[in-house]
Amino acid sequence: QSILRVKVNATPAHPSVIQKRFHYDLVAPGEKDKLKGDDNYNARVSPHNVAIIYINTNDGFTCFKDGAKVESIENRCIIFPGNLIHAGSTCTNSPLRIVLNINYTCE
Repeated sequence: QSILRVKVNATPAHPSVIQKRFHYDLVAPGEKDKLKGDDNYNARVSPHNVAIIYINTNDGFTCFKDGAKVESIENRCIIFPGNLIHAGSTCTNSPLRIVLNINYTCE
């Protein structure tokens, strides 16, 4: 395995839960210009996997273009192919929505 990127998203609470923009975490070289608008489904994605680890429980979520939604539950981990477009959200019932996002390859 190769770790490509690790980051923590700490999204402050908001008066209402708001879904953020759909996106890919990593795109192929030369494809970043296709990510400017909300319709970024045509970008080629670098082959990788995504692991999201939820650090705290709150009313936020991760959702996918097909309608699947994963609630933010402390210590939950989801793993999915990097070519699945997804979006996070804000939360209302915790000062921060905290997730650990890991992009990696399996060889």
